[in-house]
Amino acid sequence: MLRKPKIKPINLVTLLIIFILPFTIVVYQLVAEINQRVNVAQAEIYGNRYLQPLEQLLQEVPAGKLVSHRYIKQDATLAMLRQQQQRVDDAIAALAEVEHQYGRRLGTAELFSLLDQTWQHLKAQTNLAPDDAKQAEVQRLYTQLTAEVRTLMAQVGDHSSLILDPDLDSHYLMDAVLLNLPEGQDLLARVRQLGEDLVKRRALTGEEKGRLTVLMGQLSENINTTRNGFGVAFRQNLTLKPPLEAPLQTLVTAIAKYLTVLNEATVQAKTVQVQPTAYNWADYDAAALSALTASSDLWQITSTELERLLQQRSQTFTRRTYLIEAFAILALVAASYVLTEFSRNIRYQQRSQQRLRAQQAITQVLAEASTLREATPAILQALCERLNWDGGALYSRAAGESTLTFVANWHSSDPSLSDQASRDLEASDLEVNEQRSPAPTSAGFPQPVGESQSPSLIEHLAPEQWHDRHNSPTHISLSGAVGFPIWSEEELAGVISVFGRAIAKPDPELLETMATIGSQIGQFMKIKRAEAALRQREELQRMALNAAQMGAWDWNILNGEEH
Repeated sequence: MLRKPKIKPINLVTLLIIFILPFTIVVYQLVAEINQRVNVAQAEIYGNRYLQPLEQLLQEVPAGKLVSHRYIKQDATLAMLRQQQQRVDDAIAALAEVEHQYGRRLGTAELFSLLDQTWQHLKAQTNLAPDDAKQAEVQRLYTQLTAEVRTLMAQVGDHSSLILDPDLDSHYLMDAVLLNLPEGQDLLARVRQLGEDLVKRRALTGEEKGRLTVLMGQLSENINTTRNGFGVAFRQNLTLKPPLEAPLQTLVTAIAKYLTVLNEATVQAKTVQVQPTAYNWADYDAAALSALTASSDLWQITSTELERLLQQRSQTFTRRTYLIEAFAILALVAASYVLTEFSRNIRYQQRSQQRLRAQQAITQVLAEASTLREATPAILQALCERLNWDGGALYSRAAGESTLTFVANWHSSDPSLSDQASRDLEASDLEVNEQRSPAPTSAGFPQPVGESQSPSLIEHLAPEQWHDRHNSPTHISLSGAVGFPIWSEEELAGVISVFGRAIAKPDPELLETMATIGSQIGQFMKIKRAEAALRQREELQRMALNAAQMGAWDWNILNGEEH
């Protein structure tokens, strides 16, 4: 018995996993890394926005401290003090808004609450009688509030990743916004208050004068550090120079002028008592305000440019993500197409090999068989097992006749067929029938193949469409059938019908294979019919000679031999 060859199916999903899974993992990691950078850039944007009301506080709190100091010295009125407190209140309200938006992301809730409590306590102290002890406490609270603003700035820088910015241009802008400019503003405010007493010809202790000299040195160092940082940023990104160079130069000039004013005043103070020819207070205050305003303006412009850079970086990373995802999709589509075509080509080669083996097996069967009835079961078995059909039957047509005659059939004993289907097939007339019965001409299958003399497909097979010797089987769980004509030269010699649970429309290669097989069977049938006709003529000749009591011999006229 011919054995059905075991062919391992090509699993396209497995191929896709083997080839595409590593690629997908790499792309995923790359996209995840870029998304992480996008998230970092977005966190930096949030931090930069949080810093804006803090910078306003860093101006208003020291100004409030100065007004309170003047109020003690009776150089400012209560209305001026209340007005400055309102400015701080407005800055605190603006800070509360950004705290509501970004506080949870930046982890600033506790520090903001502490800052607000300090401010409320400071206002309560200010409303008390302006004695020296109370006002000294107010000055201390203002100093504490400034320190809390700087602490909150540091918290924002840490949690928003501003302090870890990887690019040199945005890093030095961050350095100016988060560290250098706020520190410079704090130094300016402290120097302004100490220097004001000196310029107004009030006595300074040696300790205060020394502290003022140290602060002036720190301020000078701060502006040099700030200028150097901006220089690096300008070299890394030329687009930063046009909007920032002029404000930077304005700040450098204003601080230089302010320090000159202080130097002139301190030079005249040969003792701790300032000389009557000390510098004019109005010019001093104007210089201090100019430096503070220049520092604030530069901070605002730098913050704006920093957000622009961060937005550009975020958009660049987002576009890069889109490009990578688009490339990945194209690569996956291309790989899927290649693997699909590869799998299709392998399946095509397997089908070609199966059909070639079917032809070879049928050729061997025909070479060994003596009659069509003897060869038919083996032919159908070889055909069905190699081409994945569940069974089939062969019908022949004698020369000059229009009806098809059942010859033999074969069906699979595959256990995956339902028990009922197996019993139906066993009980049906699809079993080999020793009597040759004609197929009806009006209905059934495969008669339409014989009538059209071309392949015929039934995708949804009904029981009544089977040619039945007695009654059609009513419970066969088969879904379709296809019939192929058998040709002997140009004459229809018969039909091969095959059936199964899944019958697809024959493709051109299958039609060509079946045409070749049909031609082989047709030639076999023609040869066997010729041999049968020859044997019949010889038998008739023998019978005629015996009846006439005659004989027959062969005489070779060339050599006179007789047989």
